[in-house]
Amino acid sequence: YPSLDRCETTSTLYRWEFVACLIGGMSIHAGANLLNTYHDFKSGVDTKHAADDRTLVDGTMRPNEVRYLGLFLFALATSLALWLASKVGSDLLILYAAGTFLAFFYTADPLSLKYIGLGDVTVFLCFGPLLMTGVSTALGCGTNWTVLVLSIPCGLLTEAVLHANNVRDVEADRRVGVRTVAQFLSNSWNGM
Repeated sequence: YPSLDRCETTSTLYRWEFVACLIGGMSIHAGANLLNTYHDFKSGVDTKHAADDRTLVDGTMRPNEVRYLGLFLFALATSLALWLASKVGSDLLILYAAGTFLAFFYTADPLSLKYIGLGDVTVFLCFGPLLMTGVSTALGCGTNWTVLVLSIPCGLLTEAVLHANNVRDVEADRRVGVRTVAQFLSNSWNGM
């Protein structure tokens, strides 16, 4: 892979590849959030009495509207990833496929990673190493240790936001059978 020194960093912000990364990243993130809303509602995690996202429990949108909009955004992100891969190579598709797999199955059956205690790891990977390495690759800069090391704080910061939400929802998640790192830590602290 090329080093960051050989990457055209001065013109990166003005290239179509950057625009495609920005729109694709926002699309996959929004699509994952919509599918998370859909699956949390369908599985009973979100109810009228306990839901952070009120879209479905308050009837603002119908479940299929949320699901189809999420799938449309995944399709948009995929088309942009295919276009980018045609310019920079198939390595990008491997990173994109891994991130999309994790984002989709965060709450979707049959894996439902969030519900079995793997949500924290999934969010760290998606918003840290996979995102940073994917963007670096898509912009023609490739992957190297610098990108991977710098991706760790990004992943940990996003994970901290998720963890704060999970701490707030420990009891609600426990009632519906969702397992999180926050629950594990609260059980460990209560046992001391």
